[in-house]
Amino acid sequence: GAFTALAVLSFAAFVFAGGADLGSADGYVVVLAKSRDGLPFGADPGNGEAYRLSAFTCDEGVTTLDTDRVNDDYCDCADGTDEPGTSACSNGSFHCSNRGAQSESIPSSRVNDGVCDCCDGGDERYGGRVTCANTCSDAGASRRDELVAQVQDTKMGLARKKNAIDSAPAERKRWLELKQKLTKDVAAAAAKTESARETERSAREASEKANELVAQFNTVADAVDATSRQDDTSEGNGDSRHGSDAGEESKDESKDESKDSAEEASSESSEIPSPEIPPGETDEERGQRIAKQWIKSDSESTTGDTSADDEAVTGETEKQRTKETPLLLDVDDDGEATDGGKTKKSFFSLGNWFAGKGDGKTTVQSSEEKAARAKLAKAATVLASATTALTAAEKKQKETQAELTKVELDLSRFVGPSAEYQHMLGACYAAKIDKYSYTVCPFGEAKQGGTKLGVMEPLEPPDTTTTGSHTTFRFTDGEHCWNGPKRSIAVSLACAGEPKLGGVTEPSRCEYHAVLTTPAACDDAQLVSLESELRELEVDVAEAAAEARGEELR
Repeated sequence: GAFTALAVLSFAAFVFAGGADLGSADGYVVVLAKSRDGLPFGADPGNGEAYRLSAFTCDEGVTTLDTDRVNDDYCDCADGTDEPGTSACSNGSFHCSNRGAQSESIPSSRVNDGVCDCCDGGDERYGGRVTCANTCSDAGASRRDELVAQVQDTKMGLARKKNAIDSAPAERKRWLELKQKLTKDVAAAAAKTESARETERSAREASEKANELVAQFNTVADAVDATSRQDDTSEGNGDSRHGSDAGEESKDESKDESKDSAEEASSESSEIPSPEIPPGETDEERGQRIAKQWIKSDSESTTGDTSADDEAVTGETEKQRTKETPLLLDVDDDGEATDGGKTKKSFFSLGNWFAGKGDGKTTVQSSEEKAARAKLAKAATVLASATTALTAAEKKQKETQAELTKVELDLSRFVGPSAEYQHMLGACYAAKIDKYSYTVCPFGEAKQGGTKLGVMEPLEPPDTTTTGSHTTFRFTDGEHCWNGPKRSIAVSLACAGEPKLGGVTEPSRCEYHAVLTTPAACDDAQLVSLESELRELEVDVAEAAAEARGEELR
């Protein structure tokens, strides 16, 4: 009895001195001491006010408990906040103070599970299963180095952000000046294009006219070729004089057959009127005779048609008539016609009509035709040059207009409250994650390799309902996934001295997330928070080191 009474008194004295609560672990009653700031064991200092009241309220004010029911190893609150220091609530949270290192929170289900999760061993302090060594000193030193680096990086980011903001007005002014210049350039390019178009139109008309003139010569030449072919047929249809020549050129055994065929053809052709071919006719004489059939003399125009019998003449008579009274003017090779000592310009030179008969076709090359063809060639060259100039002018106008449109669009964009994102216009950031390459262009497109993930949604100026700066760039309306939604990506901005794309994940199918570190995301509040954490950590490290030395002395 005396021993029991002594034990009760000792326990009561401990509770009074330490302000402890009761808890249990594996059926044993343990004492859960409060933290230095008077909070229940395992409670997050960020929610400290809820535990300092005379009554504890949880479940968003729905449930109210007496404070002695906090950490009693029974889950009274649906949100699990009444058991921060035990594993009674599966959804609870245990706060590791980790003095000398970075504090953290772990699921309360990991409390007293025999595994050291907190560097100070606080999660296993009252479990009795394992004794955890305090490694916060080493962890604190590592965290301190991280904080020092973050503070320096944030300071660099803030400095670069300030430079970007300070230079934004001057850059915008340059864009406005460029807009004015491009507006004039577009007008000048449009005028040049219109002038080139008019020049091309005139050159095309000139080329068409030159082509029509050459076509007239081609028409006459085709007609002469047709008549020439008819004469060649007549020559082979039984003229006795020409037939004898042909017979001499043929083989001996085919003489009789050729003669019989010629007589039959002659008999048949006698029924079809055709001009008789004078023997020994020269090219010049043939040209005159053929042209006579196509060009009427002045007397024929006034007296009407002449009978075929009057126009048909024998070869000898035709030659005599030509010598005594020429039907046409004598034409030299240059297209000059002479008549009684007078020189006249002829429309075409008959002397040149039969300059070559290599393929059986007549080559017509009068001086007028030569001039017409030369004019056509020159017109074609001028047209080609004008077309090239028009194409170049239209291309230049299109490029200048596109440049002006881009400048106008950039000037119309909202680029942050202080224009901190303005320097990102036209910039792109790339990263390779595993086997995929990603590219993010703020105010432009985002891609995965060659696949379009989306186009960035415009930033909207903050209003009375929004606070702070934009911390996420959203790219939507990308290419369709196979049998799925359109691709999209949300890019979170994080503070850093250097821009870098990374942390690409795919939380949902074809919906991606990435992190872009950039000076534009830095702010003074971040720096203040980091410096405050660094100071506190240095104090904790010093105190933890002192405690460790004291324990060693004891």
